[in-house]
Amino acid sequence: MNPTRSALISIFSTALAAFTGLAGRSAPAATAEVDEHRPAAPRGEIEITLLSGKLEVIGWDKPEIAVGGSLGSETDKVDLTVAGDRATLRLINKDSGSSPLRFHWGLGSNEANLTLRVPRATRISANLVSADIVLHDLSGEQELRTVSGDITTSVERAAHVHTVSGDIHLTASADSSLLELGSVSGTIDVTGGRGDVSVETVSGDGTFTLGTVTRARFKTVSGDDHVTMGLPADGNLEAESISGDLSIDFIGAVPAAQFELQSFSGDISACFGPKASHEESGPGSRFEYTQGSGTGRVHIVTKSGDISLCTKH
Repeated sequence: MNPTRSALISIFSTALAAFTGLAGRSAPAATAEVDEHRPAAPRGEIEITLLSGKLEVIGWDKPEIAVGGSLGSETDKVDLTVAGDRATLRLINKDSGSSPLRFHWGLGSNEANLTLRVPRATRISANLVSADIVLHDLSGEQELRTVSGDITTSVERAAHVHTVSGDIHLTASADSSLLELGSVSGTIDVTGGRGDVSVETVSGDGTFTLGTVTRARFKTVSGDDHVTMGLPADGNLEAESISGDLSIDFIGAVPAAQFELQSFSGDISACFGPKASHEESGPGSRFEYTQGSGTGRVHIVTKSGDISLCTKH
């Protein structure tokens, strides 16, 4: 099973666990304020579980984890635990014991509005259901998953980000080495990023304004991808679409690569090289071209979508 599908299965499992705790409750209660502080390792890890609401995660230079904000009326308390290099943050709901994801259906609310501050190099692992998360000023690796919530983050080095019915807005630094992104029924918007980029979308569009990427993989089902990127002489770009268009603009000159493009039921257009040829039998078209030394590779296939290639200065 590929990593993206495993991540999406994990998201659905998290959502299912949340909804198995449904129970009746009718009386609303006042929200509570939160102000918790714990000493923490400068390069530790924190695991976050949040059912609903909003969470902002901010990196700072203190060897301390702090969480503040407000809780929903159905939430009893914040459970912030630190043991060695590892920390956990979860919400304990009223009458739900130790389960961080159970909630009650009624006039009360589980929705929290929290700000979490952690040492800048902390590794972040977050699983959220119906919650939005915003992260910035962090240099540690990020692993973020949400159902029915948006993710907005800035990435210094590596990130694994997956949503179901939520959008991804990501800004990556020039030092980023790995971006692995996946979305079902949500859009992805990425600015920056180098190294290795892997993206899978289902029923959602993607806009990617990248740096020079060594290896890039894009796969979309029923969505359009618009990519601007640089490709080095030994770079590799692979893209696949089922019922969606792929538009690729290379930064600067045409990369020194072998180009192999095929569309089974769509058009291929390129502002360099020869014109695409149509298949002798069937509506498909093909484009093959080698630029310069041809040490790089560009391989793009669509089942029912158009392919557009060009350069951008």
